[in-house]
Amino acid sequence: LAVAALGGGVLAAAASVSGALIEGTLATRISDLGPDGVRVWWTMFLLSTGATLLGLCVLIGATAIICLQRHLFARWFAVLSAVLALASMVGACTIGYDTDGIQVVAGIAILLDTVWILLVSIFLWRDPALALP
Repeated sequence: LAVAALGGGVLAAAASVSGALIEGTLATRISDLGPDGVRVWWTMFLLSTGATLLGLCVLIGATAIICLQRHLFARWFAVLSAVLALASMVGACTIGYDTDGIQVVAGIAILLDTVWILLVSIFLWRDPALALP
């Protein structure tokens, strides 16, 4: 599970960086792209968002399983992590489904994933004796 979490983190980071590069490069010339170019840009944006969410789903899901097995963090946090992994999986469907509902779920999932990463960082930064349930 640790290797899966690491792989998910690497996938999320790589997809996020490549998506930022694509968006930054094309956003400077968005008026020159035309309708077909904008459609390609939007597809690439959805692909990078979906790949980022897929990597975060693996990372958060593996962490949730480890937390439930080893009691690394509180049980409520592990259960919420599992629910967030499921939301990230639904949000990752932006790759194949271009609907507004899934895009809203993807946006919310990315925000909540960011908060989750911040919380895990705080939990790991604190005194280990305080982190035990």
